[in-house]
Amino acid sequence: MPESIKNNGDDWKGVDYFNQLVRMRIVPCRPVEYDEIERPEAYQRVLKTWANRIEENVDSKFTSVYFMSMSPVHFKP
Repeated sequence: MPESIKNNGDDWKGVDYFNQLVRMRIVPCRPVEYDEIERPEAYQRVLKTWANRIEENVDSKFTSVYFMSMSPVHFKP
C-alpha cells in the first residue's frame, strides 16, 4: 500500500462511494519533492496504480467503478 494512504487505507474498504478528486486536491502540509517525468508516463503510472487498487480492493459482483477525469491541458509550461 502506498505510504500516503498506509495509515488509513483500510478505513475505506467497504465504502460505497469515494470521490478521489476531492482527496487529490488536498495540499500536503510539508513540502514534497518529486522527480519530473513526461506527462504521458505519469498518466500511465497513475492509471495503472488506480486499476491495480480497484482489482485488489473492489468486489465487482457488488460494485461498479467509473473513471472520470478533468480535461487535459494542451500546452507545455
